[in-house]
Parts: sequence; C-alpha cells; structure tokens
Amino acid sequence: MKSKSLFGIILGAAALVLAVSPEGRKAVRKFAVKGTGAWLEMKDQIKEAASPFPSEQMESMRVTEDPIPKEI
Repeated sequence: MKSKSLFGIILGAAALVLAVSPEGRKAVRKFAVKGTGAWLEMKDQIKEAASPFPSEQMESMRVTEDPIPKEI
C-alpha cells in the first residue's frame, strides 16, 4: 500500500467538503470575493503610488473635448 502525503489528504478532504457542503461552497465563494476585492484595492494603491501625479491632479488635467468633430 502506498503512503499518501498529508497535503494530498488535506486537498482530498477539502474537495469532498466543497462537493457535498453548500455552506462550504458559500464560505469559499465569500473568501474568493473578499480576496479579489483586496487584490484590486492593493493594485490601485500601487498604481497610485507609482504615478507621478495624484489622481485629483490627473482628473483636472484631462481634456474634456469631444474626440469626434461636430462639423463634417
């Protein structure tokens, strides 16, 4: 008989819980949504820190002209 690794046993148990437990799926879904939100927030903070201008200044610098001319 082959010995199984602890990681494989834990992974198999987690898959079984997700397959049969609606509460388990709900918890994983909630964790995934919160993790994705945290990742996007962190990404925005990094982008803001790397930007030479703060976002408020960038908003005022944007040109609000219509890219399509009215006279054709």
